Amino acid sequence: MDIRHFFAILTTAATTIISTAQKTAWSYTDCINYARQNNISLQQSAISEQVATENLLQSKAEWHPTLDFATSHSYSNYPWGEQSSKNTYSSNYGLNTSWTVWNGQQRENTIKRDKIQTEISKLNTVDIFRTLETDLLQVYINILNAFSNLALTQQWK
Repeated sequence: MDIRHFFAILTTAATTIISTAQKTAWSYTDCINYARQNNISLQQSAISEQVATENLLQSKAEWHPTLDFATSHSYSNYPWGEQSSKNTYSSNYGLNTSWTVWNGQQRENTIKRDKIQTEISKLNTVDIFRTLETDLLQVYINILNAFSNLALTQQWK
């Protein structure tokens, strides 16, 4: 294959790509927005960030007392009994509360750990997004460079 034939094939392919790209032209911002919404690693990191935030809230909630309420009811009907009242109703109610006064700094250390884990998750999400932006910028610049080279090649003909 000679060089003219190679450039003819390359020009035809590039022209097809350009005509397709012109129908659906994306700016760099469009690429970033699409990647932000559809990148799996970024979505997983955002979910990890939410889990870390919820863990921190749960750790902080351990400082509050707990309150439990329980109830049970029963109703009985004795249609054939000799009792003066053939229906009986009974109920039990229970209310329990508890609060841990001191547990050897475990709650405080858990809160500190969860705060750090939350920050790590946030920074990981930012890192993944910045890496994604950088990779997209590199590809976007390469595409613009290819279009520029193609335009120069078509001018030389």
